[in-house]
Amino acid sequence: MIKGNVDSLYAASNPDGDYHKAPSIILKGGFDKQVMTDIRLRLSASYYGNQSSGGNTIFGGDRSGSNYQYVMELNSANPSSTSGAGTPLAFSGRFNPGFSKKVNTVMLNGFLKVKGLELFGTYETASGRTSRETDTRKMTQLAGDVVYRFGKEENLFIGAKYNTAKARLANTTAITYAGDVKVDRIAAAAGWFLTKNVLLKGEYVVQKYKNFPTQDYRAGGKFNGYVIEAVVGF
Repeated sequence: MIKGNVDSLYAASNPDGDYHKAPSIILKGGFDKQVMTDIRLRLSASYYGNQSSGGNTIFGGDRSGSNYQYVMELNSANPSSTSGAGTPLAFSGRFNPGFSKKVNTVMLNGFLKVKGLELFGTYETASGRTSRETDTRKMTQLAGDVVYRFGKEENLFIGAKYNTAKARLANTTAITYAGDVKVDRIAAAAGWFLTKNVLLKGEYVVQKYKNFPTQDYRAGGKFNGYVIEAVVGF
């Protein structure tokens, strides 16, 4: 019928326990207060960790997809290609440090609202590795937003954002990363909430890729342009 050691096939094919599944641990804490009638302050911190997984996707599993479709993609991801018109385009312009086996990340957030003016900042530090590596790598991210909301019900806004991420990527058979690579993004936007559930937004963005080795297709990369989007949310 069934042997008692039902995992023997798994153990034999995976003697190093590379696919051992560890639990994910999530911790969150925050302080949120309406300091004065027109002033609101919020401070928060969070931690996420998984010490062993067959495929962590915390930095590559955003189901909303990319705001900048088809930018900084290899030729194989050309939408006219039958083999590249699918998932390779889901995260165009995104940056993933590749912590698929092990990951630990801490994020600190601050938010201040004074009447229609909002300031938001993020600092994140993370470490992790792939299953091919033995040593962990590090990644840091900084982001700052400034938004001004106006109109009778603050249904109009203008804003600007700076976002930078720096990380050491995992070496491949074709590419050796001798140091950290960096991605910088600056964006300016304006939007209109036609209703509480319908938003029209326009954005201009400039993104640069720095310190990538010449073998990496992102070496010296840059894109800029505008995006106009509409969303219906519930």
